[in-house]
Amino acid sequence: MPAPNITNEQRVRPISEFTNNQLLNIIRNNAAPEYQKRIPAATQSSIHDVMNGIMSSTSLKNEFYNQLVNVIGQQYVNTWRWNNPLKVFERASMEYGDTYEEIAVGMPMAQVYDPQAEYLGADNFRKWKVPVDALYYRPDFQHFYPVTTDDKMLRRAFYNESSGLSTLFSQLITSCYNAAEVDLFESMCSLFVEYARMGGYWRVHMDADLNDMGSTETNARDMLRQIRAWADNLKFVTTKYNARHMPIAAQPDELVLFCSPEVKSALDVQGLATVFQRTDAEPTVDRIITIPADRFGMDGVQAILTTDKFFVAIPQLREMTTQTNPVNINSVNHYLHVWEILGVSGFQPAILFWNGDGSTEKVTLPAGTAAGTPRFEIKLGTYEGQETTPTKVSRGDIVQVVADTTITNDNAATWRSNAVRYELAPSAKPYSEWTYVTPTGMVVCGLDEPNTTIKVTATADYVDPATPEISNSVSASLDIPVEGAGVIGFSPSLP
Repeated sequence: MPAPNITNEQRVRPISEFTNNQLLNIIRNNAAPEYQKRIPAATQSSIHDVMNGIMSSTSLKNEFYNQLVNVIGQQYVNTWRWNNPLKVFERASMEYGDTYEEIAVGMPMAQVYDPQAEYLGADNFRKWKVPVDALYYRPDFQHFYPVTTDDKMLRRAFYNESSGLSTLFSQLITSCYNAAEVDLFESMCSLFVEYARMGGYWRVHMDADLNDMGSTETNARDMLRQIRAWADNLKFVTTKYNARHMPIAAQPDELVLFCSPEVKSALDVQGLATVFQRTDAEPTVDRIITIPADRFGMDGVQAILTTDKFFVAIPQLREMTTQTNPVNINSVNHYLHVWEILGVSGFQPAILFWNGDGSTEKVTLPAGTAAGTPRFEIKLGTYEGQETTPTKVSRGDIVQVVADTTITNDNAATWRSNAVRYELAPSAKPYSEWTYVTPTGMVVCGLDEPNTTIKVTATADYVDPATPEISNSVSASLDIPVEGAGVIGFSPSLP
């Protein structure tokens, strides 16, 4: 996300360059023909006539105010106002509609391909569902900022020969913009707590508090090491580190670190630059954003590591309007309208470094994983839909077997692997070269199979990380009777 591009000329060009005469003539040139006809060009000697002409008619005064607000508000006030430091995370404006939808798509489950399997309608025409989640955001920042000017203020500004008009109105309008920017900043800061309410942060406990100006260099190095480690961890797809638990990964050039000025002063900024892979030549947003510690809304916060898509900030309307007070005709009200969609994305990973308790992943690995004896799988009739359980296989035919796995800590284990490996156990005679079992448990009996029984075993594929060198035990075999005479003359091994 590129930072706003402000040229040097914009930075140094003050609004006070325009004198009252220059500003009045700019307004006259942009005004309606009726205004130009009745209001003379402003000079040092005609300033009094210009003021009296403007004050003589409500319509002329309205025209003057409208043009004055446009000239000052649109062309110059932007270089004077306070900028929300979180404004760089605003997305493209949305002028139409009132709902913004953010969608995250999960990943489909891999299916084992078996070249010997018959993929029928259930596979070709079934509905393969992929996890999809959506978040909806509506405009929740719709404010207006009013300010009133009156004829007395206008007259005083007129008689300030240098730049009274521009100074007065730029300060008034800038105060509106500043108020809006401050409110937007505070509203966006409140979203840090909102993400916590969603249960999204993966919390990392830090012993030291770098907000304390007495923290040591060792404390800062410990913090920096954590940031570097998590910047690399977030590169891998996982569902653990975002509030909606969707599979997501974040690259280093997407990461942003939010911290207090005290924490930033304690950290090695050059070291942080290596974390985010930044160079001075890259036009990237400053990836270390400082926020006062109390604005996080949570005690003990050191920093938050997330992505530049953490905030959902979408401008909808920024407009200045002017209205003469119908009761007090000597005053005019000016309104700055600011509408924006504000939210926090539950799909973005976020790591919270703080002094509170850290998140723990309670995982109990399965113990004693073993495969049970294979069994025949229930077969569903292709047309009649009746269930049958096979008990044998004919030469040249196929039968499906399945095997379950068991573990010794079934009540405590977090998960259990069902992966098994099927094999043919030794038999009385060598099996036909056309007899085999597929990885999915499909037993194919060759036309020239010489044995009257096919023995199938199963072995659990799970490797215990505590004893990776020890192989899992092989299950008892399923003896599948073989029937059928096969093809006469196909192989001399048939009895």
